Amino acid sequence: MKIPLPENYSYKDIAVVKDGILCIHKFYFEDLMYDLTYALKDSSKCYFCGEPISRQRSSLDHLYPRVFGGPTIPNNLAICCSKCNNTKTNMTEEQFIYFSSILDIERQREFYRDISLQNHIFMKWYGSIISKEWISGQKTEKIIVYFIIGKGSNGKSYKKVEKNYKKYRHIIRPIIVDRNFKLLDGFNVLLFAKNNSIDTLPTIILENVELD
Repeated sequence: MKIPLPENYSYKDIAVVKDGILCIHKFYFEDLMYDLTYALKDSSKCYFCGEPISRQRSSLDHLYPRVFGGPTIPNNLAICCSKCNNTKTNMTEEQFIYFSSILDIERQREFYRDISLQNHIFMKWYGSIISKEWISGQKTEKIIVYFIIGKGSNGKSYKKVEKNYKKYRHIIRPIIVDRNFKLLDGFNVLLFAKNNSIDTLPTIILENVELD
């Protein structure tokens, strides 16, 4: 998949767009994706409710929630007000839009309970609620690691991957790689897979991104 890129974009000394490719020089992937989202999208009003906001008072919401493996890329980020971000919690974009259309508070609560259960059941059966067009299965041996982030198998991020795998029996969070299969995000997921002889991982390949 490709992420949208503005022309003449650069972020500090970390990344720059050249000939339609986002060239990353230093490894601050999430910070870069957040800045890129603000460069691409309207930050003057909430994506969900349309109320005016300023960048200083805005939030970035994962349309596919992070708890379900939603990636931190502009395609999955929306600029919104804090109220909508807090209310949306772990609903998808479509679920939250329907939730917001319900006027009765008790019916909202009932819908939220039902959809939360539905999401968890779906994860157990299929492993991901993310668009299938974004994800491919890639062999772990094919992934190139240039940066090691975290504390290995003793870190909190690793333990979270381990906990989710025991709960759902699937790798929930896809790793993100550049067009040359260099790892951009998901080191602890890759480490867990290698430690547990999992040879294929859900992977998002960013075709117009290149890590130097």
